[in-house]
Amino acid sequence: MDIFLSVLSYIGVIAFAVSGAMLAIRSEVDLFGVVFLSVITSFGGGLMRDLILNRHPYPAMLEMRYEFICCIATSLLVFFLAAFFRDAYLRREHVVENINNILDSIGISAFAVTGTQFSLEIMRANGNEEMPVVAVAMGMITCIGGGLVRDVILGKLPWVLKKRIYALAALAGSGVFVLLSSLGAAPAISILIGCAVVFALRMCATFLHWDMPIAIRFSELDKPGRRLPFAHRERDYYSEKETAKK
Repeated sequence: MDIFLSVLSYIGVIAFAVSGAMLAIRSEVDLFGVVFLSVITSFGGGLMRDLILNRHPYPAMLEMRYEFICCIATSLLVFFLAAFFRDAYLRREHVVENINNILDSIGISAFAVTGTQFSLEIMRANGNEEMPVVAVAMGMITCIGGGLVRDVILGKLPWVLKKRIYALAALAGSGVFVLLSSLGAAPAISILIGCAVVFALRMCATFLHWDMPIAIRFSELDKPGRRLPFAHRERDYYSEKETAKK
């Protein structure tokens, strides 16, 4: 079980390191920024989980030193490959985005389950009663926390607030893992099925364009032929006021 979780942890770290590095490169940050944002993406969620659960010392930074080295090495590799194959990277930007999406989905699949399992272990180590609902929530935070901090640093609206079925996929996979474990399923089976649920939901959301509902799509107000007279009148009213002030 421990070896299986360790392998899954390395997979999540590498996937998030590549994903973070690609997004950092797209945002035109320098070498240090690429490495820094990769580390934030990979370990930020685990650090949040440990802080919330009052775990000392923080294993996300101290007990995962080899994963930390692996993350830095991966981000450096992505940076130099992008710099060396610059023209090919730019010509196939849509392919790069698809790879980034797949790797990001692999990362949240791995961290949703491992984060949930580590949360249960932290509860037991602290002598507290195991709370599956809290563990599931911590699993979600483990896999989205790093990306949330990364996007805030880059001045972007976090993916978790707009990307198709992102946090919900993590919650679903973590919930399936806890449910199967409580029913006595083999740990490896519970982990694999939990990861598969997260990845399958992310891929279905990507290719089938599943979205959570949005109250108002303001981006559609300016589309030609869009008849929203009240919205346009309101927008024109505020535009006229701004013009009058000038």
